[in-house]
Parts: sequence; structure tokens; C-alpha cells
Amino acid sequence: MCVMTCRPPLRFSSLLAALLLLAAPAFAQPLVFERADIRIDPVAIVPIKPGDTSAPPRIPISYNTEVRAEDAMKLEYIHTLNTLTDSTGVVIAFNAPSLASLPRMQVFTAVDALYVAEDGTIMQIYPDVVLAELTQEIYSKEPIKAFVFLKAGEVDARGILPKDIISGPMFYASPPVMQ
Repeated sequence: MCVMTCRPPLRFSSLLAALLLLAAPAFAQPLVFERADIRIDPVAIVPIKPGDTSAPPRIPISYNTEVRAEDAMKLEYIHTLNTLTDSTGVVIAFNAPSLASLPRMQVFTAVDALYVAEDGTIMQIYPDVVLAELTQEIYSKEPIKAFVFLKAGEVDARGILPKDIISGPMFYASPPVMQ
């Protein structure tokens, strides 16, 4: 019999807690995303009224974006959406083109949301939307490959329009076709 030199027996709950702590890194789901530069090239023709000089210049625009997979649509919050600047954005890219609705997230900062087809064509634009205040789903009219989120007001300030083309690693340009 041991009086002072023996340790008390380990309790099962202490052993289980220690094993769970050691295994925690294996179960952790890191928030993984990539960074990619995208460029928006103006394609849509802006009708200009005679004598109107207020139309913004239509030049290519570059953004450094955080690219997230489609499972980001299940997140309640993406911090980067609150900190967008005039040169940054967030892309939620889908594995395959599909009809999709804007995600409702706990983000109270307004953003410009672009619905983008597989070839990079901007199909729809929802400017100045607050994702936390969405009361109904706003679906794409055609299958899309991604949502691109820009700082609120960027679409208007830069003259971005539907049918403009976004170039980036997540979009696949259509082969040239003679018409």
C-alpha cells in the first residue's frame, strides 16, 4: 500500500478530457479561402445623350479578392464584407453554375452584389444591399458561377454594368464564336 509516493488513479472523465484536447486540432475546421486578382472589363455600351459629359469613364478595374467556396453561403458572417475598400472584394464561387440566391448573413454593412456567369459575364447587379436585412430570396435569373461582393457604391462610381466581363481564375472564358 502506497502512502505518499503513489499517484491517485486517473478518473475516466479526466482521461477523456485530455484526449479530446489533444485531438481538437484534428477536428478544427479552418476558414480556408484563397486570394485572387480579378479585372472587370467594360463591354456594355453606355448610351450617352447629346451634350452629356457626366458619364463615368469606362476603363478596366482591378480588385484583390478573397475567394471562398460555395459552402461560405452557409456562414452567418464573413468579416471581410464589413471591411471592403475600393480595391478589394469577396467572391463566393460555386463548383458548377447554378441558380442561386443572395445569402442572408449577419452583415449590416451595405455591399454591391454581382451575379456572375461561368464565363465571367455580369448577369445581374444588386447595388447597396444589406445582407442582414434581406426579407426574401433574390435568385439569379440564369445559372451563375459566383457572387462578387464589392464595397457599396463601387458599381455606380465605376460605371459597372450587366454584361461587363470579369476576368479571374474562377471564370472560364467562352471560346470565340463567329456570329
